[in-house]
Amino acid sequence: MNHYIFLIMSQKVIYDGNPDAYNGLIESGYVFRMGDYINRGWEIFKQYPGGFIGFGFLSILLGGVGGMVPFVGVGVMYSLTAGYFIVADKIAKGESYEFGDFFKGFDHFLQLMIAGVLIQVFAGVGILLLIIPGIYLAVAYSMVVPLIVLGKLEFWPAMEVSRKVISRNWWMFFLFGIVTGILASLGIIALIIGILITLPLYYTMAYAAYEDIFAPVHEDAADMIGQIGEDAGDDPAH
Repeated sequence: MNHYIFLIMSQKVIYDGNPDAYNGLIESGYVFRMGDYINRGWEIFKQYPGGFIGFGFLSILLGGVGGMVPFVGVGVMYSLTAGYFIVADKIAKGESYEFGDFFKGFDHFLQLMIAGVLIQVFAGVGILLLIIPGIYLAVAYSMVVPLIVLGKLEFWPAMEVSRKVISRNWWMFFLFGIVTGILASLGIIALIIGILITLPLYYTMAYAAYEDIFAPVHEDAADMIGQIGEDAGDDPAH
């Protein structure tokens, strides 16, 4: 029995927070289903509209205050962004959730702050030099936040995994960003009420893309761990 426990724990170590687990995805590529992500994001939002709208209001306020403090403000903004992904993930998995879960992104504050500062520096320098490199990096790093808070990667591996995976289908992510950005802009046109709806929608749709493209890596790991557990149950020595 002990050797099965060791195998289960070793598989968790292999997949939990290990960027190498994404190598197959980087090498093989994936299908980008934009329409599905928009619909899925809407369905997730509808499960908890009051919570998303309420947090959207708070995140705008807190982000404005936090933005006054260099570096720390970046960490605050990215931690607030992480909250959307954390709650969306719980809803998608059918897990229980509460309003306080929106603030669990702050559990990863340091990693998110470092990633955020580096992304802004890299993208900013790219834009200053030739514009195009900055746009490329801004899109390529768009999945860093969920990779840190859901994929349990540290800031640099998360940045590299996001860049390499998105680069396999960069133009679709770019188009997706334009479409969801337009939807978010409609909220600005509709003033405060609109942005409180479209801002969370922007992130639930982004989560839907993460769920479809990146999350299967974790599901494969879970299936493997589950199979080891079943084998342990069949072991006569158990």
